[in-house]
Amino acid sequence: MKKHQSLRLIIALFFGLFFLSIFQIKAHAESILYSQVYYEYDASRGGYVATGTPETNRYISILDKVNGEPVVAIDDYAFAFHPNLRSVLLNNQFIDIGEGAFMGCSSLESINPPFINTIRRYTFYGCSSLTSFRFSYQTKYIEESAFENSGLTDVFLTDEVVSIGENAFQAPNLEKAKFEGSPSYIANSAFDPAKTIINAASTSTAASWAMRNHSTIIYTDHPDISGGSSSSGTSNTNTGSGNSTPNTPVVTGPLTIKRAGHATVFAGEYTPGFIITNNKTKAVFKSSKPSVVTVSSTGAVSFKKAGKATVKVTVDGKTFSYKYTVLKRTQANVLKVVYKYYVTKKMSTRNKVIAADSFIAANVTYDMRYFKGKKIPARSHTAKGAFEKGVAVCDGYTKAFNTIMSHYKIPCKKIVGKAKSFGSWGSHAWSKVKVGGKWYYVDTTWNDPIYEAYYSSRHTKHYSSQLYLLVSASYLRKDHAWK
Repeated sequence: MKKHQSLRLIIALFFGLFFLSIFQIKAHAESILYSQVYYEYDASRGGYVATGTPETNRYISILDKVNGEPVVAIDDYAFAFHPNLRSVLLNNQFIDIGEGAFMGCSSLESINPPFINTIRRYTFYGCSSLTSFRFSYQTKYIEESAFENSGLTDVFLTDEVVSIGENAFQAPNLEKAKFEGSPSYIANSAFDPAKTIINAASTSTAASWAMRNHSTIIYTDHPDISGGSSSSGTSNTNTGSGNSTPNTPVVTGPLTIKRAGHATVFAGEYTPGFIITNNKTKAVFKSSKPSVVTVSSTGAVSFKKAGKATVKVTVDGKTFSYKYTVLKRTQANVLKVVYKYYVTKKMSTRNKVIAADSFIAANVTYDMRYFKGKKIPARSHTAKGAFEKGVAVCDGYTKAFNTIMSHYKIPCKKIVGKAKSFGSWGSHAWSKVKVGGKWYYVDTTWNDPIYEAYYSSRHTKHYSSQLYLLVSASYLRKDHAWK
């Protein structure tokens, strides 16, 4: 297996370098350099195509227009094996991205989500610093080796994804792949079953893939609170006899912040419980300190008050231990957790902005009393309300985001104006943040899919859409207005 992977890598590197040399020669001969990116006009595509950037560039912004003409695509292998490229901003997120466009860009850390139908083969192959990637609801096809040998640690695949190709997610650090839907096709080698936990509905093709390849499964029929968001509801944990393959039972604990079998949670949180598969006997649960953490006979866990406790799960003659530190949910405590685990000092300024937006989307819910015409409490307009209660309106979302920016001395301003939603304009607030010497806009409220929460029963998306993350003024003015 390792020999085959090494051979694939050598072949991929050879072709990548071959195509790169061709495109670099072509770029110097026929392209124009505009804002540190080479562009070439392609009449057959109806606009300009990005073909590369000088090797000294670390941060690039691919424009939506050049000389009044649209930028419609990133060429095949355009930025392949760029030694220094760290961040890419797509001003036109509907841009077509060619095969191997960022192949071998080992320094690439971030790119805003492209709204494209297909992520072509080798697009992010070998992008070992790219630890996260948000898939838009426009993406249906993920081709062969698209993220192979990348730095991804977890992925969320929307219910629009219909096909995942060979080795698409063969990434050494990919621990979890969560499926919202059930793709029509998943290649047998799409994931590494020994490393990647599959999180999917029990009747989905992803669950079938996991069982077929002996991968660990967490069924989404039994929700957990991993990643920092809390859940509530009735436990449906499977503690009876499970599938007999493999022979060892799999126990997945409900952790809000995972770190070596330990979890930091806040008092008042609840999870429907442990997910247990492949077990032959019924599990037995026990808490070392029920006054702090209680666990029911079915594995539902409640965090009662500040303190420490260990929950032990005994199944098939094996005992699994899960340690919890329960904190009082104060703004100070929440921010300590944010700065230690979510938005860290070592991150670049750009990644701090992205991480702060993601944390707020995952842990703050819009105050639905607004939609019902009820009185909004003053705390929903504050950062404190967002951090302590997990509930806010746009004012609170914005202040919470700006609080994290201020902690790291990142220039940030609150903007008050109007926004057009569902055909009408209303008062709204969002942020303006300075990254790399330029000002961008971030609307954390609109990045949280709050409106779907109100208008649809399918609100399961506790993550940022990133539609209004680090966008330009011209982009934002399509549905925002301010002086």
